[in-house]
Amino acid sequence: MTEGASRRWLLGIFAVTFATYAISPVRQNYDSYLAFPTAQSIVHDGNLTINEFDSPAFEGHGWTSITDSGDRVNTYPWVPSLMLLPAVVALDAFHAIGIGPGSFSVANGGSMDVIQQLSASMVVALTVALVFAICFQRLRPTLTLRRRRRVAALVAFGFAFGTAAWSTASRAMWQHGPSLLYLAVAVYCAQQLRLRARHADLVLTLPGLNYQALGLGAAVAASYTCRPTDAVAVVGFSVFVIFRLRNHLWRYLAGALAVAIPWLLVNLATYGAALPDYYRAGKVGVHDNYLRALATNMVSPARGLLLFSPIVVLGAVGLAKRTRGGISADLFDFDRLLIAMCLGYLLVSSGPAENWWAGHSFGPRFMSDTLVFLAVVATGTVDALVSREKSDQAQAGRSVRIAATIALAWSLLVNVQGATMRSTLCWNGDPDIDTHTSRLWDFRYSQMLSGLQAVADDGVADAFFTRCDTEVD
Repeated sequence: MTEGASRRWLLGIFAVTFATYAISPVRQNYDSYLAFPTAQSIVHDGNLTINEFDSPAFEGHGWTSITDSGDRVNTYPWVPSLMLLPAVVALDAFHAIGIGPGSFSVANGGSMDVIQQLSASMVVALTVALVFAICFQRLRPTLTLRRRRRVAALVAFGFAFGTAAWSTASRAMWQHGPSLLYLAVAVYCAQQLRLRARHADLVLTLPGLNYQALGLGAAVAASYTCRPTDAVAVVGFSVFVIFRLRNHLWRYLAGALAVAIPWLLVNLATYGAALPDYYRAGKVGVHDNYLRALATNMVSPARGLLLFSPIVVLGAVGLAKRTRGGISADLFDFDRLLIAMCLGYLLVSSGPAENWWAGHSFGPRFMSDTLVFLAVVATGTVDALVSREKSDQAQAGRSVRIAATIALAWSLLVNVQGATMRSTLCWNGDPDIDTHTSRLWDFRYSQMLSGLQAVADDGVADAFFTRCDTEVD
């Protein structure tokens, strides 16, 4: 990490974020339901099958797949389950000394939601700390240490609590949390390499370019193993390395292969194919509802990124020349790549012909993988907003700061509901969003304000702690 982004700052940001995430009562153990049983099988049986679990919940769970050999496995990517291995080991260690039920009983009994939430909260809190380090690093060393820390902390705060990082990624161990972490590692490594390309004497960070290039390749490949739509990142970072970091290409490829080859071998052993069905081509394309899906992912009151987290607009503004005074000039091409990848994610994430509305979830789940990119590019905008330099456009500057403050406040208001008010998830089933997709555009009873409406209609206790009929532990 950078010298100025000291361990104390990083630990403090991680601790505050993790504590907040951990006490937030909403848990979304739906698509991620089989992640913990898979982790339990990895530790105890050395495989990905879940044949040993006989709870009725496993028999009827919609995301169980049957391999050609007749084994039951998780339909969703198995790599996020690796993040749960420490929890499996810890539960079994306590069970061995007479404390707690052990990992098998927890998995088979269905009491996995707290374990998933705490593990996911830790993963996303690590991502927030890494975002702080990335933002600090990209600010010019000529700026004061206090200013760099302040700007980086503001960006990290907005990312942590004003986006789906809190209201979605930290709520369970599904694909989004690990994906965000690996993408953040990729951004960190690529930024290091780009800065050192011309100003190695100014950047006192990781000790070896070789390790950074290897880390970049490994992180990009790992992101794809967590979430297929991260193919956008694979293409984007690969093109950037070829044209801007060509001297590091072979190390980048070596890092990627170090992750990809074991992943492919495990897939072959488990599924009988290098790519599981979930990764196969044909699931994404231009479909009858494609334009509707594009609009839904951006401005719907149930899934729209710009309505749930308007603070991300600061990322797009971050490409404007007047906002880049505090950012190293060598990062402009890199930032354009990050914004271009956000557009790529929008196009790809809108492509599923089925479930294009993201099922039972909260807010812009399909666009959550872009949040690290948008936060990083917003660094220059935030620096320009907090600087107190005198200007002939001081009045305009104040107006922009007020608008940015309102956007941040709204982002916090919306996402605190999704993370703390369980009624926001019940919104999906009343009536079922899977069969009533017109509700995605219901501004009168929108999901982004459903928590507050539940407070008004049902009281504070029900708004925060109600149990939905379709919830799974």
